[in-house]
Amino acid sequence: MDGLLFERKITKKILLQIVKKSNMPIKYVVDEMATRSGHVVLRLPPYYCVLNPIEMMWSTLKRGVKKNNTSPNFSASVVELIRKQVNNMKSDGWKNCVRHVIEVEEHYLSPNVQNFIINVNNDSDSEDEQIHQSDLDEDDYYVGFLEKKIKIIKQHFEI
Repeated sequence: MDGLLFERKITKKILLQIVKKSNMPIKYVVDEMATRSGHVVLRLPPYYCVLNPIEMMWSTLKRGVKKNNTSPNFSASVVELIRKQVNNMKSDGWKNCVRHVIEVEEHYLSPNVQNFIINVNNDSDSEDEQIHQSDLDEDDYYVGFLEKKIKIIKQHFEI
């Protein structure tokens, strides 16, 4: 913890609060290893399945297994059915998922999509303002993330 001062006998709860308030950038060892090897690490926003082609293909796989499954769960025939479904996945399906993700990302980045705020009540307190500011910070993060991701995906798939 560079630059943070704290007492040696501090509780874990208070220590975590200090770290959270410090706004120190999060560094992951794996990311640093990837960067040293010349790779770019992009993290998907949590709970945004529509931005993840792997999740889309996973959904396709699960639908196919559910549609064709006649056996009890975890039987050998279900495992074989999963293998067949995976082998039937074509590269065109992957490309379509990637294209769809790019379209969704470009829609999110479109100037036609505007932020709007609905005030439920007229009372305002500092907690509401903090939440609003954090929402704005999160939106800026996602926009930057999406712009970077679109550029890398287009280069990789030559789109």
